[in-house]
Amino acid sequence: MTGTVTAVQGEPRMLIDGELVDAAGGGTFENVNPATEDVLGVCADGSAEDMRRAIAAARRAFDETAWSTDHAFRRRCLEQLQAAMDKHREELRRLIVAEVGSPVLMTYAVQTDSPIDDLAFWAEMADGYEYERWLDNREVFGSMQRRLVLREAAEYSGVEANVELPDPVPGGRVLLGLGRGLGRVEFDGFRLEMGESRRRFTEYADAILSALETGEMAYDGELYHQPRVEIRPAPLASFRGRVYASAISPETSRILAELGVGMMIIAQKPWETVEADVATYRELYREINGEEAPKPLLVSWVSVHESAAAAEEMFERWILGYCASTLVHYEFANVGLADVPGYEYYGKLAQRIAKHGPEDFARFLGSLQVWGTPASVTEQLRENVRRIDGAGVVGVFNYGGMPDDVARANIGCFAESVLPVLQGIDTGPPVGRPVTAAAR
Repeated sequence: MTGTVTAVQGEPRMLIDGELVDAAGGGTFENVNPATEDVLGVCADGSAEDMRRAIAAARRAFDETAWSTDHAFRRRCLEQLQAAMDKHREELRRLIVAEVGSPVLMTYAVQTDSPIDDLAFWAEMADGYEYERWLDNREVFGSMQRRLVLREAAEYSGVEANVELPDPVPGGRVLLGLGRGLGRVEFDGFRLEMGESRRRFTEYADAILSALETGEMAYDGELYHQPRVEIRPAPLASFRGRVYASAISPETSRILAELGVGMMIIAQKPWETVEADVATYRELYREINGEEAPKPLLVSWVSVHESAAAAEEMFERWILGYCASTLVHYEFANVGLADVPGYEYYGKLAQRIAKHGPEDFARFLGSLQVWGTPASVTEQLRENVRRIDGAGVVGVFNYGGMPDDVARANIGCFAESVLPVLQGIDTGPPVGRPVTAAAR
């Protein structure tokens, strides 16, 4: 390559939300060749306000357009970008040398050629990637599990299990569920005393919730001790109003109210008892926090089919089969649970099971779930949410060793024929409101 670039006749403005704009404050800076110190041109001097505008535009494009889900469209855009960059490859090569002082040799690798050429790979990946994959069957908690991995585009990579890491993906709408465990086998696996679980739950939950608000993890309790450490990345937004935990006993309802978390209901009692429990929890929450409690979430095992007879068969086989497996895994019939601190309620439950029999209890648990045609399932869920004045439903569609094809058909029928109707029901403000760019 011969010659040097002493001037850059480029665009001094910034491209934000599809428009060429000056910096919000009107500032500019000189673009200087680091090798010669010649002024190549003038550029807009972007600020934090400009960055927020750009992030907000990207957020809207991700959430409100087909960019994140239309794989063919995303591929076409990347191919167009590569074609344009390839057409202007030599011009870009000269600009890279002039603006950043790159050795010419490096532009034939990572500084120019490689990024342009590699776009072909990412374009192909856009609609050739395995977005859906079924994992191998696995027995978990006494029942066979069918696990479907669904991958979607995200605005950044490296999402891990920590709750503060995935939160930016949906814009601060991640819901956090907390629980203390019920199966003795679970505590044995962690080599913990089951009778300590209520105290552990209270201390650990208090530490986690505080850390998600302050960005620092520190606790000095009876069972849990944690020196102060900063969370990285820092929490995107407050988790107040989007943390839930299940409660069966009155004691746990008070703990939830004191922690300031919402109630997640996994129906195990007659509905009139569930309604009374929710009312008690709301009264406690109001008394302790001086405000209304978050609306509860209902967890329901669902079997839905266009044929009522087929849905009934799914109920008999899969829902009742799962309910029967819970008696084995959680030892609901073990009267000795009455002597374990924090599990006294389940001791009384074991007495009722002994009186009526495990099959009757499994059928009772199953009767609290939801099954039938789409219209019937929609109405059952509507009524159950109305009973508790809830915010919504967490559906479970694969359970009890259900085969892959049955699980696919189950969730597919729900998504196509039930979910659109449920989404049209006003249950109040959505759980986990999105965070604006300015708030970040």
